[in-house]
Amino acid sequence: MRLLIQLLLFFVTLSTINAQITFGVKGGGSIATVNDTPTLANITQTGNVSALTGGVFFEFGEGFAALRPEVLLQQRGYDYTLADIDSTFLEQFNYLDIPVTLRLRLGKPKFRLYLEGGASLGIVLEGVRRASADGNTVETDLLSSGLSGQTTGESRGYDLMGVVGGGLELKLGPGRLSIGGRYNVDLNDLYDFKDQSAPPNWQEVKWRSFDFTVGYGITLNFL
Repeated sequence: MRLLIQLLLFFVTLSTINAQITFGVKGGGSIATVNDTPTLANITQTGNVSALTGGVFFEFGEGFAALRPEVLLQQRGYDYTLADIDSTFLEQFNYLDIPVTLRLRLGKPKFRLYLEGGASLGIVLEGVRRASADGNTVETDLLSSGLSGQTTGESRGYDLMGVVGGGLELKLGPGRLSIGGRYNVDLNDLYDFKDQSAPPNWQEVKWRSFDFTVGYGITLNFL
């Protein structure tokens, strides 16, 4: 993260000299799940959950390389079933995500391919568990109640993820249309046991998600 902050300051300074900053909006969909399940051996199956993502972005740099901070509202979740219980469970979280990526472009301004990589800090805004059986649904606030079962772990209030992706950019009108995909992988456990020990044989629960988005940005010249 320190390196990303230093790169951000470098590109902000460079963009101030060139007096060019690209501002835009983006939106799309996300498919998320977890690598392992918060279980004491009674979760039998987990599944993917589709959700929405969207927000704003800035770009510092117009050529081959650009630093791209974003502010996004992001939903992530997964569902699962328990052994010997005729019900389904959905755990869903709303995040304020702040990804910072380095975007490398190849091609002419009218049509360019790009690759990007970086990190994202997510702040949990809301987390709920929905248990459904026989047409009835019960909700639990995960930010205060934490895990089900004989554990005292709470959902962590933040999320740090590694980000890689790619796509294409098209010159369209006064700005650029961007179409791309991004893979996000957690760098920390979704649950926090505070000062207590995790359950025996605990496997860290980490998000895995793929985003597909469409964005449009306009470069502003201040000189």
